[in-house]
Amino acid sequence: MTLPLENPTGAILRRLTRRSLQSEKRRNGMVVIAVALGAFLLCLAGTIGASLLQIRQDQITDTYEATYAGVTQADIAALKEVPEIARVGTYYVLSTENSPRGFQATYLYVDQDLLYTFRHQMSLAQGRLPQGDHEVALGADWLAQYANGAGLGDTVTLDTPSFSGTYVVTGILGQETAAGAEFPMVLSHAALEGWADYDPAGYLAYVHLAGDQALSAEAIEAFYRQTAEDLDLPVPGFSNVYFRYHDSSYLREVLPMVLVLGALVLAGGCLVIQSIFRISIQDKIQSYGQLRTLGATARQIRRMVHGEGRRLGSLGLLAGVVLGALVGLALFPQGFHPLYYAAAILVTLVIGGGMVALAVRKPAKIAAGIAPLEAMRFVPDQRAVPPRKAGRGAFSPRALGWRNFRRDRRKTLSIALSLSLGGILLLNIASISLVQDPARMARMEFPLGDYKVYLSSDRAHADILAQGNPLTPALQEEILAIDGVTDVVVTRQSLSLRYQLAGDASVHSTGMGDVLTQQNWDAVAAALLAGTMPEGDRSVLVASHVAEAYPEIAPGASLVVEGGGDPVTVTVAGVFDATKTAACGGGHGNLGLDAAILYAPAGLFQQLLPGAAPLDYAWSVVSDPSQDQAVAAGLEALVARHPEVGLDTYASRVEAFRQSNTMIYDALEVVSWLILLFGVVNLVNTTLSNQLTRRREQAMLRTLGMTRRQLGTMIAWEGLCYALTAAGATLAIGLPVAVGVCRTVSSLSYGGTIVPYQFPLPEMALFLGVLFGLELLLSGWSIRREEKDGLLERIGQRP
Repeated sequence: MTLPLENPTGAILRRLTRRSLQSEKRRNGMVVIAVALGAFLLCLAGTIGASLLQIRQDQITDTYEATYAGVTQADIAALKEVPEIARVGTYYVLSTENSPRGFQATYLYVDQDLLYTFRHQMSLAQGRLPQGDHEVALGADWLAQYANGAGLGDTVTLDTPSFSGTYVVTGILGQETAAGAEFPMVLSHAALEGWADYDPAGYLAYVHLAGDQALSAEAIEAFYRQTAEDLDLPVPGFSNVYFRYHDSSYLREVLPMVLVLGALVLAGGCLVIQSIFRISIQDKIQSYGQLRTLGATARQIRRMVHGEGRRLGSLGLLAGVVLGALVGLALFPQGFHPLYYAAAILVTLVIGGGMVALAVRKPAKIAAGIAPLEAMRFVPDQRAVPPRKAGRGAFSPRALGWRNFRRDRRKTLSIALSLSLGGILLLNIASISLVQDPARMARMEFPLGDYKVYLSSDRAHADILAQGNPLTPALQEEILAIDGVTDVVVTRQSLSLRYQLAGDASVHSTGMGDVLTQQNWDAVAAALLAGTMPEGDRSVLVASHVAEAYPEIAPGASLVVEGGGDPVTVTVAGVFDATKTAACGGGHGNLGLDAAILYAPAGLFQQLLPGAAPLDYAWSVVSDPSQDQAVAAGLEALVARHPEVGLDTYASRVEAFRQSNTMIYDALEVVSWLILLFGVVNLVNTTLSNQLTRRREQAMLRTLGMTRRQLGTMIAWEGLCYALTAAGATLAIGLPVAVGVCRTVSSLSYGGTIVPYQFPLPEMALFLGVLFGLELLLSGWSIRREEKDGLLERIGQRP
């Protein structure tokens, strides 16, 4: 005898799969939502990463690779004659000066090539570059604030020391100036040559090499060094941003982030989809038994279940990929790159397809392994009901709710893990954000007070010191005379240095060298990574990032150091961690470019710049917090009177850290909430399934005397157990992980210091509120559904 399903059954199986999909709309919706959520997260992360990478590459493409500082017009003309060089932009910073009207102006000269090179940072929105002595190009924000909205062709008045009088506006710059920043003012070459402090050898040349994308970073650097030797030019400087992203690729820059997120999505998605399919198969297990009776093989049953998974997965992947790509494109339209977007979509499809295949594998095995007779007797969850024990109040609503919670341990575990996965991620992210608190991070750089006064000038540091350090005792008395100021402490004594490896001019750099004093000796010694502290005037310490960039610079190496006088050969005694010296050698401003990269005894600096004025570079201003406004106003007025003195504030550093941290941690918290949705989908599906499969059982309880209130208590208690289990798993797993991660982050952020762990109470209170609120809503919905149908109708339903 040949059974029906022993014949060729491809068409029959496809028809059965289609009918099964039509009968399981609730399950279908839940699976599609889970798959779409995972695909959306992956595709969004991939497209945003691709967009940011493309934006960064656009910012370095066809710009510049190297600069030559301190060159003449003849040097620039010689560079333009080199066949391999595509473009040379000319740049000259005249001065930064204070206006009586309360703003700072930075006077520049740029040519058209330089303007094109800097098109992503500075552009000419309207008009042309200045040509005459009294022509200027200004920003629209300056014109709006200080020139009553003047436009092209209008006359404006400048009132700074070097440039005062009336000027005709020939161009309007395109970029906006941040609050408190200096306003750029572009002058003509004629005005530059007429400037009293004009230095014919003070130009900067920004150079772009033709065909740079086809060359390696080493080849580009070698070409520019050889060009400098051939034309007798200064040693070139190189664009760190360009070489950082010159060889960047999607695989190296974005794929690791997508794969990490993919692992989280894979874990959450597999748990949810497997749980949904397993519940569905338990509900239809008798149908699968009937198919086995008709001759269906285990392989055919598996094909049916996998076919359903593929169809639902395809719908979810399509929806998630389209939505993720559209959102990524809407957020960063300027970063669209077809190849990168295609790579993001491909990775999403591969991970999403694998997630569905893994999730369906176990339910398909359950469906295929059921015997026909066993299927006829099968009642969902019957094997999971624990045996009744006497004396435990087994028929109370709470006890029944607890027993319902324990009926299917796998389902319970799946819900708890899927809900707690997002909670664990949220707990860790929120904990790390508290460790990297902006106020705490800023206080590392301001240990003594909320203000620092430091040297800030466009002139060479050695020239300033040779003519007299502006940080004088008289200036110190002016600061102490400000209401609220209690003390002025010398924080740094520094000199701008140029150094190179002895015998190898290709290994060179510039930076600030700080004097080792009694005040900073212990802090620097604690930051020592290798070697020893300097023992003589000819031994130095170098920063770890310098040693990493140039492996040749290690303890025992010889350096040739210049600071404005004759070069001096020194020996590297040790390497220090610059992240641990922020309090005594940290830079100023948001970028901190003037941080100390070298420490040496005072005797070396006397040899580098003999006869120089005191090397005071930065002072910490200690003040009374209750008079902060008066102190701030007084220091701002003082800086306005002294053009070569800058002011750095604790408040500005706090705001800078807050802006940089907020975007990162807010995005990560959003991801954690989205991953939590996997658990929500699982919980909603389980609640709906329980409501359908237990209707007859709950009707029997009502006939035995259970009141509606008791039934509601039983349902609510079961939901409460799910919420408590998820919350407990979140804390039991997430808290130890968060403490360990925070210790590591604290050590990296604060130079080895471990800050006490802080529990993110607001975020976790919100998480628990959402968790228990969701359970309350689902329990209420289940109770209302039970009240709609009559008892006899529900009792008559098949289980």
